[in-house]
Amino acid sequence: MSIQQYQTTKQGGPFALVTAPVPKPGAKEVTIRPRAVALNGIDWKNFKFGATIRSWPAVLGIDGAGVVESVGEGVTAFKPGDEVLSYARGIQGSGAFQDIYTVSENVVAKKPAALSFEEAASLPICFLTAGAAITVGLKVALPGLPKGGNSSSNPPQSILVLGGSSAVGAAAIQLLRMALPSAVIVATSSEAHHAHLRSLGATTCLERAVQQDSAALKAATLGGAGFDAVLDAVGAGAEAPAVYDAFRADGPKLYSLVMTRPDAKVPDGLQATVVGGQDMLDVEPNAMAYLVKLVEEGKYKLPVKIEVVGKGFQAVEKGLERFPFGAMKKRMILDIFWLVDATNGVPEEEALALISILRAGFDDVLKKQTQPNMKGWLLFSPGDENLRCVSTEEGLFMHSRELRRYAQSSAQAAYMSKPLDSSISMS
Repeated sequence: MSIQQYQTTKQGGPFALVTAPVPKPGAKEVTIRPRAVALNGIDWKNFKFGATIRSWPAVLGIDGAGVVESVGEGVTAFKPGDEVLSYARGIQGSGAFQDIYTVSENVVAKKPAALSFEEAASLPICFLTAGAAITVGLKVALPGLPKGGNSSSNPPQSILVLGGSSAVGAAAIQLLRMALPSAVIVATSSEAHHAHLRSLGATTCLERAVQQDSAALKAATLGGAGFDAVLDAVGAGAEAPAVYDAFRADGPKLYSLVMTRPDAKVPDGLQATVVGGQDMLDVEPNAMAYLVKLVEEGKYKLPVKIEVVGKGFQAVEKGLERFPFGAMKKRMILDIFWLVDATNGVPEEEALALISILRAGFDDVLKKQTQPNMKGWLLFSPGDENLRCVSTEEGLFMHSRELRRYAQSSAQAAYMSKPLDSSISMS
């Protein structure tokens, strides 16, 4: 008996469909045949840069939903045939992009009957990361979670969520509202997402550009005093240091930073914590069961919409190719065609090669909108995921975080019904 794995053979690819033995679960482990797997920003970073992968080949994929294939010794909560969702081991290179994958039972939960497999697959990592940002980073206990971190007896009452429209940001807004019913929750995002974020629990929404203006940020708080806490879901502070001046002078100055890159740094003078999804599982092993309970009780909604982008293992590669451009095609198309060259030591041929990729996706708009004298270059730093875009004609500057947060907000998912007959969705 054998299965197929969609392996990344080395950093940057290519992918290869490889036959492997059917995995057998160890003690307290579960094997899952996925019907849906998610494409996330970390999958793209591992594919392009080997961000967390220590050896190749590797099987990526950190979110999945499907049917339990088998269970190991000591597993009592699940049985073969159960429909489940799970966090997967893609960060370690043994993830969900295969016919059957293996995980510890504590990262598995029964799929809510009201959710499709693709909807369920979009949930785990964004929930776990948002939960960690709140319980570990902000020291706020979530209702019904006894172990939810080292919770404070005096939780913050004004919180700024940077990157509110990202999957993690939108998840965090919901959880914060549950934990702190009377708190002021201010989120930054493009205006198109403001209504959705308010429906999830945000008190006020601000345009992303306001992140560069500490006075405007403070103005959204009671008396303009500033925030007790900042939850940075997209690493915005690195390119918008004004957010560090938006804290209340006599407040706790809690700064919870979601790790979006290995060299993430936090400023001095703040109670700062860098968090990831695993941190939530470390403090609350039953976090996945808690997620499902919230969904079934109607207290937690899909943070972002999902979009089907293909079927089959090959669709995984096509989906990853949309990083970091994927969400831009949906939501940033009017910004991209204005970008022009700003010399940054990038070879012209490399810039033009990248813009050709953009043109392939945005041809209709480019024909209508691009001015004749515009080069439309996208600047790329080789060996680094940073993207730097500048428009000298419009004065538009978008650094790596502005672009990357759109990619990260696309909790992309691929769902598999049978080997080689799977579909992918992107949120």
